[in-house]
Amino acid sequence: MRVLKYTIIIVLIALFHVYFYQNSLILLIDTRIYDILSIYYGDEINTNNTIFIQTNLMVSLIGSIITLFLISKRKYICLFLFSLISFGISLIWLEYSSTQHLYVHIAYLWIPYANTFLFISVLAVLINATEQKKQKVSLEKSHEAALINMIHVVNIHDKETGEHLIRTKEYARTLAQYLYEHHLYEEIINKEFVSNIYKTAPLHDIGKVGIPDIILKKPGKFTEEEFKVMKNHPTLGREIVLNSIKFYSENSLLSMAHDIVYYHHEKWDGTGYPSKLKGEEIPLSGQIMALADVYDALVSKRRYKEPFSYAKADAIIVAAREKTFNPILIDAFLEVKEKFHEISETWREEKEKN
Repeated sequence: MRVLKYTIIIVLIALFHVYFYQNSLILLIDTRIYDILSIYYGDEINTNNTIFIQTNLMVSLIGSIITLFLISKRKYICLFLFSLISFGISLIWLEYSSTQHLYVHIAYLWIPYANTFLFISVLAVLINATEQKKQKVSLEKSHEAALINMIHVVNIHDKETGEHLIRTKEYARTLAQYLYEHHLYEEIINKEFVSNIYKTAPLHDIGKVGIPDIILKKPGKFTEEEFKVMKNHPTLGREIVLNSIKFYSENSLLSMAHDIVYYHHEKWDGTGYPSKLKGEEIPLSGQIMALADVYDALVSKRRYKEPFSYAKADAIIVAAREKTFNPILIDAFLEVKEKFHEISETWREEKEKN
């Protein structure tokens, strides 16, 4: 494929030179150069040397192919030196031939080469941009693959948590989409934010893989000591994500994964954990995840409780305004709560089917 691509480019360069052989503009430029030289060397300079036209076009073609090779190999210093030396040699040749009363039709060397150089340079920029885009897509897929693998670990470890992940990512996207469409937090939320929160929300409880099953799967309420152990899961999850960032390099997807994993138990009034952040100190993705997580805990059946009705769950969420949750998110929740009910019902039905 690469050979075919460069073969096509070389054919195009050759066609360029065939075109320049009969081009009236290059003839005009060549005549002007001759007029200038005539002022210095006299009218006795011989212009009937058409062999130089073919020679210059052939030299330009060879130079253009060398340029293509150097650009394709990213040998830019070599290209600069090659172009500089070639131009210097052509000037010396022009000077010497003029003293010998010969005009070598230098425009047929300079103009085709300059135009071809520009063509190759633009083509190289476009090809490079395409390759970079492909590399970026490939890297993003690698990041997503890493996230999917981590999510799979959570699903295997705890089936109840695994089902919870599906609903919470839908809640999180619904809230984020509402904020985006209503131009709230415009400096933070864009289409990429909405997409990323949907992809990374299932990771919020990944730290629970480090919690002993005897605590994680306990059918009743936790003791004070057990709850202290459970509160370690954001820190454990953060270490997993930071390890991924170390190997894959940080990007917006992994950065959001970090914020969701580590901050989804913080509270608006500063009484949450693990960092006791307050208000806007809490990353917005963490705030959104917190509301989605709590809501699903309220309306879902757990080992230690029956599901609350939507009316009761909605009331609890609203009552937590300025305590657990950002008032802006509460206002957004009230606008999309019916969608939340829909999501809960849809995935509850899916669970029953299984």
